[in-house]
Amino acid sequence: MMAGHPTWPTQSEPSYTIEKTTASYSQFRKQLIADAEQPFSLEFPHQVASIFSSLNKRQERLGEDFERAIFGDLESLYEA
Repeated sequence: MMAGHPTWPTQSEPSYTIEKTTASYSQFRKQLIADAEQPFSLEFPHQVASIFSSLNKRQERLGEDFERAIFGDLESLYEA
């Protein structure tokens, strides 16, 4: 290890520059800000219920062998 403070090379120019070619206002940005200010939608509970309903409809039984293995000795699964 070297003692003291490292000396960094000085730059005559910045490593990058930003040239603004468009306006800073955009409809997309306005919508993002509006959504952030009102994050809760009245449709949200219905959307979540729809997702769970869809998942529930697509579930399939595992079969007797799997159900016997899982539910036959359920207490030991929690003890392990």
